[in-house]
Amino acid sequence: RYIGSTLDAAALIVSPTTFDIETQQDTGNVGYVTIKEDARIEFTPGELSYENLRDLTLSRLDQVTGISFGGVIFPQLFSVLIVAPRRAGGFISAMLYQAIFGEARNWAFARQNHQAPKVAARAQSLTTRNQGDRLGYYFPNTPFGTPPTYAFVTPAQIPTGQGT
Repeated sequence: RYIGSTLDAAALIVSPTTFDIETQQDTGNVGYVTIKEDARIEFTPGELSYENLRDLTLSRLDQVTGISFGGVIFPQLFSVLIVAPRRAGGFISAMLYQAIFGEARNWAFARQNHQAPKVAARAQSLTTRNQGDRLGYYFPNTPFGTPPTYAFVTPAQIPTGQGT
């Protein structure tokens, strides 16, 4: 589902955690092993519609005209694709194959302020894909003739790597 434009710059953040391998024969590390990877896309939605409120809130229940929250143990997974134009032409694109919107929300209740909380899509590993390609991708130069959109990637294509 297309959620619209963003207010601020979006950010792709990839944070690997490593374990240092040490030996008694050397004072330095002799190797590293990746023990955890966290990938997220952070953005501020520019269009605060009911559908965006519903889909960007973790642990919620759709109440048709609003949402209630709390008590949902397994959050809904989404695929997140973000696209931005490059100054030199083409587009930058980043995608998380499976993600939850699982960060705290700070909803402003003021007439003068826009109610646009920053959201973070946190990746969940898609273990049916090859190692090294289980969380998502980042392409700094996507040479599409027109801006790519969510319509180029269907949920059925994501596990197989199509549409990327």
